[in-house]
Amino acid sequence: MMIVRVVLVVWAVLGFWGCADEATEPQPEGSLPPFDEAACASLEAPTVQTRAFATGPTNNTVTVDGQHAWIVHSGNNTVGRLTLPDGPYEAAFVDVGNDRGPWDLALTDEALVVTHFVSDSISLHDRTTGQRLAEHVEPPIPAPTGVAQAEGVVVVAASNFVGPGFGAGQVHVLRIEGQGLRHVGSLQTSALNPLDVVYDPARRRFLVVCAGEVAFEPATEAFKPVSGGAVDVLGLDALLGGALEGALETSVALPLSAELPFAGNPRTLVMAPGGDVGYLPSGSAPHLYKLDLETLEVLRGPDDPIVVYLGDGNQLTGFALRPDGVGYVTAFNQDALYLFDSQCDASVAGPFGLGDAALLEGPLDVAYDPATQRALVLMSVSSFVTVVR
Repeated sequence: MMIVRVVLVVWAVLGFWGCADEATEPQPEGSLPPFDEAACASLEAPTVQTRAFATGPTNNTVTVDGQHAWIVHSGNNTVGRLTLPDGPYEAAFVDVGNDRGPWDLALTDEALVVTHFVSDSISLHDRTTGQRLAEHVEPPIPAPTGVAQAEGVVVVAASNFVGPGFGAGQVHVLRIEGQGLRHVGSLQTSALNPLDVVYDPARRRFLVVCAGEVAFEPATEAFKPVSGGAVDVLGLDALLGGALEGALETSVALPLSAELPFAGNPRTLVMAPGGDVGYLPSGSAPHLYKLDLETLEVLRGPDDPIVVYLGDGNQLTGFALRPDGVGYVTAFNQDALYLFDSQCDASVAGPFGLGDAALLEGPLDVAYDPATQRALVLMSVSSFVTVVR
């Protein structure tokens, strides 16, 4: 029953539900919003290899480091490692232990840090052998999700999911010391449901993405945001100096839209090439939001979103950018991929099917590997990886 529990909890937090009993034919070509063809790139259709290889159950996140792709399996408490480009895939390279429910990971030169959503803890593992070096249990980190690290400072988003809703969101800060983890302290986030942490190396700060709360709406069979999101900004230098209370530089609010009821629910932040702006995909609408990373001005928010495709209630779950600014956007409830041009902020091609099954396969996360010029898409329901070239 552990696998079932983890699957249900993960989907409840993410807001994915209600479409697994329907066929997943992509929407027609006309589903692309109008865009300025003269200002945008003309892109060829990608080559899609469905079910390229199997993973552990309920693959949740994928991280590429140039030599390996690391895939977290929430369903059986493991992390898999793919040696790039073509394997082998070691599906249980890391075993985090029973009843942990791993969610995300962060890499250092020598180790990886894994968050455990179910057991309110995180662990440190040797990057070469997968061996567990340490586990932080007390004080608990309530329902940890995203994690990032820089210079030995680990910042963890604690969603504090208590079911069916959320307690106050938290950010926990730890230090990697030798082969151990030392808990420094925690701060409350400015919005509910912190889901991801991204490190901005150019400005030496962590960006904590808070998704806000969602509630299931029976009339539309979709999750609807009921509280706004935010991006909390923590300075690395203050954290290195031990000044936890002074580390919070500012918070950027992403309030709900009065006109677009499904807008909001930012899931993560993806930095564009050059690092000047970041895109935040929505988990409740086919939208991207856009943030100036220097001024922290919201360039496109829930009131004025970038619409990736036409339609309501299809969660936008995966987003990755190539070095040339072309983005891969996955639509969970469509098993589909759209090509996005960050030079003109528009979807320019799609949808392209990502799954083979008659029922939903569920693309959940995507990572681009510049060395092999391909994207790895996690199909979380079927537990396969689709490769896009």
